[in-house]
Amino acid sequence: MRPQSVFARMALAASALFLCALFACAGGSAGKSEPAAAKEPAAAPSAEGPKEAPLGKRYDRIVFQKFASDAQIETDYPGAVAECEKSALEEVIAKKVFASALRETPNTPYPGALLVKARVTNLRIVSTGARMWGGAFAGSSEMSLRITLVDASSGALLREKDLSTNNNPWAASWTGGSSDRTLPADLGRMVAEYLAAIQPQGEKGAAVAQPPAEQKSAEASVPKQPTEAKEQAKPQQAPKEVSPPAVQPAKMLLITKTASIRSAPNTKGKILATLKKGATVEYLGKSGNWLNVKLSTGVTGWVFNSLATEQK
Repeated sequence: MRPQSVFARMALAASALFLCALFACAGGSAGKSEPAAAKEPAAAPSAEGPKEAPLGKRYDRIVFQKFASDAQIETDYPGAVAECEKSALEEVIAKKVFASALRETPNTPYPGALLVKARVTNLRIVSTGARMWGGAFAGSSEMSLRITLVDASSGALLREKDLSTNNNPWAASWTGGSSDRTLPADLGRMVAEYLAAIQPQGEKGAAVAQPPAEQKSAEASVPKQPTEAKEQAKPQQAPKEVSPPAVQPAKMLLITKTASIRSAPNTKGKILATLKKGATVEYLGKSGNWLNVKLSTGVTGWVFNSLATEQK
C-alpha cells in the first residue's frame, strides 16, 4: 500500500471523527416541562389556522415575571432566556394591546394586572463553528417554553400554553447561522403574539332586559280606562333636566427636569421617551419612588418621582 493512500485514509477518518464530536457538542440540555395545571381551551379551526380563545376579562396592565429555566440551560446558553424575555416585553409594548406593560418588581403588588410566568423547557442552539463546518448537517436550532397566566389580584390560574419554534438547517447554513442566533428573540415575539391574541377586544355592555313580544302585544290590546284617558288629557309637567355627573379631570404632572420615561419602575427599564422640563404627563399610579404616567402620544411608562410635580 502506498504511503500517500494510507495518509489520505487517515486524514479522512480524522475529519469524520472531528465532525461527529462537533455535532455532539452543538446541542444543549433540554429541561422537562412540568405537568399542566389547566388545559388550554379548544378553539374552532378556521381557514387562517386555529384561533385562541380570549380570556374571561380584559386586562389593562400586564406584568412579566423573570423567565425561568433549568440551571443547565443557562450554563449552556448564557443570556438566551433573558433575551427571550426582553423580546416578549418589548413586542407587547410595541403592539399597544395593554395600557401598561412592565417587569415585575419583587414584593410589589399589582392589583388588577395579568401576571405572566414563563419557563424555558427546551433549548438547542447550533453554534457558529458547528454551522460553519457542518452546515445543514449540524441540525436545526429549537426552543420551547411554557407560559402560565395568573390573575394578580386573586392568584387564580387563568391559562397555560406551550410555545415552540425551530429553524430550517439549510436556510441557516445559507445565512451563516443568523436564524440560530435570533431564535430566542423569535420565540419572545411569539409570546407577544399569543398574549395579543387572547386579550379581549373590549368589555361587552350589559344587555337591557326587554319584555317578551307576547307581553307587549297583550299590553297593547288592553283598552284604557276612562280615568286613564282623563289623566292623559291633563297637561303634564315637563320633566326636570338632570345634569350629568361631573367628569373628574385627569391628574396632570409637570416635568421639572429633563426626565427619561422607562418601561419599568427602575433604572434598568428601557427608555421609551425623554421629556424636557415643562412637559406635562397624565398621572396613572405609583410604585415605590416611581410614578406611572401617560404621555400625550399614548405611550405609558415610569418616571422617578423627584423629576415631576403635580400641575396646579
